[in-house]
Amino acid sequence: MRIIFESGYTKELLLQGWQYQEQLINGVFTSSWGHCFWGEIALSDVDIYDILQHGNISAVYVDDGNNQARHFFYSGDKDTKNKAILTRGFRHIAKILDIDSDTIKQELVDQQAQIEEQRKAKMRAEIKKEITDEKEREAMKKEILNEMGKTKDQGSKS
Repeated sequence: MRIIFESGYTKELLLQGWQYQEQLINGVFTSSWGHCFWGEIALSDVDIYDILQHGNISAVYVDDGNNQARHFFYSGDKDTKNKAILTRGFRHIAKILDIDSDTIKQELVDQQAQIEEQRKAKMRAEIKKEITDEKEREAMKKEILNEMGKTKDQGSKS
């Protein structure tokens, strides 16, 4: 999903599963095809803060999988009320969740610390595996040397 702002900035959000389906809408005198989308997006506090930093929303769309945009709003001056409501909704979300520059700075610090912790844990596991493999290799080496020593001893006795 892409959100385009009046400033020209584009915010791209990954969809956590979505589906599109054409649906036949039967009326009394006519029938027509409708486009149905459903899915979900998990927004982090950083995403919400980023959306707020770029001003008013001018367009929102998803890619239908064939590089065709499916717009949620008309472009230009149409749907200005709905676009303003969405922008206000993001401001309201930030207010309710107490998202501001200070909380975002702290969240980014926490994310970096978590990433570093995960990196160190992964490296520790790799080193531990290397040590275990090396110990196993040394034990196997001693076993082979003992076997070779026994075969030499048996060969010299014969």
